[in-house]
Amino acid sequence: DHEYFPRNGWLWQTDAMIYRDSLGGDFNAETVKTAVNYYMPFRDNDALATRFVFRATSEDAPFFILSTLGGSPDLRGYPGGRYRDRMMYALQTEYRWHLNDRWVMTGFAGFGEVADAVSEFGDDLLPAAGIGARFVLSKKHQISLSADVGVGDDVVAVGVFDGVGVVGHGLSP
Repeated sequence: DHEYFPRNGWLWQTDAMIYRDSLGGDFNAETVKTAVNYYMPFRDNDALATRFVFRATSEDAPFFILSTLGGSPDLRGYPGGRYRDRMMYALQTEYRWHLNDRWVMTGFAGFGEVADAVSEFGDDLLPAAGIGARFVLSKKHQISLSADVGVGDDVVAVGVFDGVGVVGHGLSP
């Protein structure tokens, strides 16, 4: 129901990348990422957002395009790239509490994993939880300045973001 601050509905997005040396690349590999977001309204302006994401890379993928957890809205609470392997999944839920027209507070919790194969999931679950604040810079365009503090397994990650889009609003499209 809104591009940057959704409160109601579903969003399903799948992206696939194909890398080929025959097309001018330096390697041959494939990646696919599927994300499903669900938004449920609460009270007048609040929302509960849930996101599930799965990403896989081919066996011959170079290190820098492997699937990672951390440093993204898929599982806040870990530094970017700390956990990296061929496959990853994450499930995270966030509550958005609109204090007024300018301030939005968030609380989030989730878990995820990275592994070399789907059959290896379940060996190293990574939990995360945290809080955040959004200051709406432009009510008309719903552009905000955001800050999150997430706690993972023996680590704290802090993020400050501006603008719009996935990172700037946690579980937004």
